[in-house]
Amino acid sequence: MSAAAGPLTRPELKALLAERGWSADACFLDEQPVRADTIVLAPAEDGWDVYLVGERASAVEQTPRHFEDEAEA
Repeated sequence: MSAAAGPLTRPELKALLAERGWSADACFLDEQPVRADTIVLAPAEDGWDVYLVGERASAVEQTPRHFEDEAEA
């Protein structure tokens, strides 16, 4: 996959994750439930929340970040 100008779209991100063998390492909460040991991209009322979920399927406290839109996340 070549580097594109601007932010990745969701399909581009999914393709990149699959290409690198990391597709099991991220989940989009509007598509699937939380899984242990993943990076979560969750739609929020005013944007997107991104955080790491640990082995017990709960958010790792130090990791939450908020973004204004999906492309920024």
